[in-house]
Amino acid sequence: MKTGLKASSITLALIGLAALGVQPVLVSMLIEVAHFSDSGAGYIASAEVFGIAATNAATTLAGHRWNWRKLCVAGLLLMIAGNLASIFSGADAGSLMLSRFASGLGSGLLISRGYAAAGLARNPGRMFGYILAVSTAQVAAASFLLPRWSATGGVNVVFQYFVVLAVIGCLFVRWMPAGGAAQPSVGRAGAASMAECAFALGSAATLFLGLGILWPYLMQIGISAGIGAESAAIGLSVSQLAAFAGALVAAFGVRWLPAASLLIAGLVVTIASTLLFQTATTGLGYGLMASGFNGASNTAMVLVMGAVAAADSDGRLIAAAVTAQTLGFALGPALAAAVVTDGSYLVAQVLSAVVVATSLVAALTVMLMRRARLTTSAAQAAAPSRIITP
Repeated sequence: MKTGLKASSITLALIGLAALGVQPVLVSMLIEVAHFSDSGAGYIASAEVFGIAATNAATTLAGHRWNWRKLCVAGLLLMIAGNLASIFSGADAGSLMLSRFASGLGSGLLISRGYAAAGLARNPGRMFGYILAVSTAQVAAASFLLPRWSATGGVNVVFQYFVVLAVIGCLFVRWMPAGGAAQPSVGRAGAASMAECAFALGSAATLFLGLGILWPYLMQIGISAGIGAESAAIGLSVSQLAAFAGALVAAFGVRWLPAASLLIAGLVVTIASTLLFQTATTGLGYGLMASGFNGASNTAMVLVMGAVAAADSDGRLIAAAVTAQTLGFALGPALAAAVVTDGSYLVAQVLSAVVVATSLVAALTVMLMRRARLTTSAAQAAAPSRIITP
C-alpha cells in the first residue's frame, strides 16, 4: 500500500471521527459557555451524529458505486459549510442543529471512505490500529486545548477547529482511490446461524447505544460533581490514553487470554465505571472513572466487532455493525437528553449501564452458540477419519 494512500485514509478517517471524539467537550461548552440547556445541548450533539449515521449507512449500501475521491471532497465541503454555518447560528438551537447535521453528513462520508481505503491494505487490522492511535491522540489534545481556547473565542473555537481540520484534509484527497477492487468473501464463519448473526449484531448495536448515551455528557458529569472544568478536561484527556491502551489490550491480549474473557471483563468494567461516576468528587477520582470507562469500552468495542466478524461470511454483517455504531452514537445523546434534568445525570448513567448489560447478555449468548457450532464442526470434520476402508 502506497504511503500517500495510507496517509490519506488515516487523515480523512481521523477528520471524520473528530466530531465524535470531542463531543463531550462540545456538549460541555454549549452548556457552560453558550448557556444552552442540558437537553438542548444533547439534541444538538445528536443531530450531528444522525448526519454521520445517515451518510455512513448510505455509503455502506451503495458506496462501491460512487467515486470515493469525489465522496471525500463532498464530505470535506459539507464539514466546512456546516461548521461555518454553526459559527453564525448563535443561540438559535434549531439553526445550530441543522448546521451540525450538515457537518455530520460530511463526517460520515469521511469515516466511511477512510475506513474503506484502509481496508485495501494487505494488513487492514494494522491500518485500523493506526487510525485508532492518531484519532485518540487528536481527541486527547483537543479535549485539553479547546476548553482553554474557549475562554477567548467561546464555543465557536470548536467549529473553527473543525474547519481547519477539513481544510487540511483537502490536501490528502488526491491520494484517495477512486474505488476499491472487489474483495472475495473470506468465509470465516459461513456456518453461523441466523440467530448467532443476530445476537452478534445485537451485542454490538446495544454496546454502541449504551456508550452513546453517556459519552456526550462525560465531561459535564465531572463538572457537575464539582471538580471544575479544567480538572474535568484533564481527566478526559488522560482517559484517552486509557482508551488507546484498551484497544491494545484487545489487539494483543488475546495471545494470552481468551477473547471471551477479555470481552466480559471489558463490559463489566464499563458498567461499573458508568455507575460509579457519582463517587468521583475529586479530579483524580473522575480521571480514574473516565479512564475505566474509556479504556474498558474500547476493549469491548474491538472484541464485539471481532465477534461480529467471526459470524460474518460476506462482509455485510460487519458493514451493518459499523452503521449500528454510528446509529448508536446518534440515538444515545437523544435518549440521554430526554432523561437529564437539572444537571443530574444519574438516570442517564443507569440507562447506559442497563443497555451495556444487555450487550453483555447478547455477547454471552453468542459465545455459547459459537462454541456449540465449532464443537459440531470439529466433530463432523473428524468423522471421516473414523471410517475404516477395506
